Amino acid sequence: METDARVLSYAVYAPGVDRTELARELGLPAPTIVSAVRRLIAAGDLIEVETTTARTGAGRRPRELRPSGPATLVGLVSWDGAATRAACLDVTGAIVAATEMITPDPRAGIAGLHPAVREVIALAAAHPGHRLRSVVLSVPAPYLTGRGAPPVVEGATPTFSVIAPGDLEAELSAEHGLPVTLENDANLAALGELYGGAVRGRSHAVCVLVNDHGVGGAVVVNGALARGARGYAGELSHLQIDRDGPLCACGGRGCLSHHIRDRVVASAQAAYDAPITFADLPRPADAGDAGAARMLRDVGRGLGGPLAHLCTFLDPELLLVGGSLGPSAAHVVAGLRDVLAVQAPPAIAANMEVLASGLGPDAELLGAIELGRLAARTR
Repeated sequence: METDARVLSYAVYAPGVDRTELARELGLPAPTIVSAVRRLIAAGDLIEVETTTARTGAGRRPRELRPSGPATLVGLVSWDGAATRAACLDVTGAIVAATEMITPDPRAGIAGLHPAVREVIALAAAHPGHRLRSVVLSVPAPYLTGRGAPPVVEGATPTFSVIAPGDLEAELSAEHGLPVTLENDANLAALGELYGGAVRGRSHAVCVLVNDHGVGGAVVVNGALARGARGYAGELSHLQIDRDGPLCACGGRGCLSHHIRDRVVASAQAAYDAPITFADLPRPADAGDAGAARMLRDVGRGLGGPLAHLCTFLDPELLLVGGSLGPSAAHVVAGLRDVLAVQAPPAIAANMEVLASGLGPDAELLGAIELGRLAARTR
């Protein structure tokens, strides 16, 4: 039955769930959940464990539901602009196994993605007692749902390691015999923050991802990730800042991510008289280098203007800065606050929190797990 499949699918990604949570998360009546759980237990697909949680009133202790059989693994393949990493995660988002791979030629098409999925399958096979349930490919660029990655404009540098049109998810899933999902990296991080980070329990938020390869964005509206009609919602990186700027792989000119990164890198190289990249700035900033800290604050200031407009339009409770900066994210947050205090309406600036993520790059890991739960909710 479809209901049984949804209940089991959710429990696979959330072991320890109880009947009350299942009813709430799947939007089904409690009697329907009770009947489905009874059938799944009888079939041997679920097991029931009594917890030590205190009773509520005179009722009995809640009972946790866990899938029988091997522990769940989720595969994650991510690109950071310099390397490709394949990993297997447990349902808490912890890395069970990981390896680095050779980044495929951007123009290899879907053939370039198959080795990444095979690598994840091989990692999982080396861990008996576990079962790989799905694979997520984290895309550091726009990805149009059902249409693949947008074509790269001639003369521009690709930002996604594999450029291919069409429904890549369906083709990859059929080839490898398990669900394969492609998701924008900032969207994954926002899902992780929704599940176990600063966005949890909030209805409206803007999430900014600052990584070695640039800037990304995602938007949470009414407690859910906003994807838009084609999956392009929240693409902060591709807001035009300079209409006569350099050509971007998206087809536009003067996109925000390139504008900020290139300007900061040029300043850093001039200041240090060395071939410094954007990824090199957090380490000296963390060590107390005032110049590196100032440049990261300038990143926040550069983002502040466009985000002031976006936050005026969306009225979020929270503007969250995540990514791979670590403690240096505080400098970006400081720069954002400088600009928002001046350019955002006082009613927005005074009531919106601007914070650095406590999860950092781990948000992307939790987001990969949350995708499994999300599929069960919307099935």
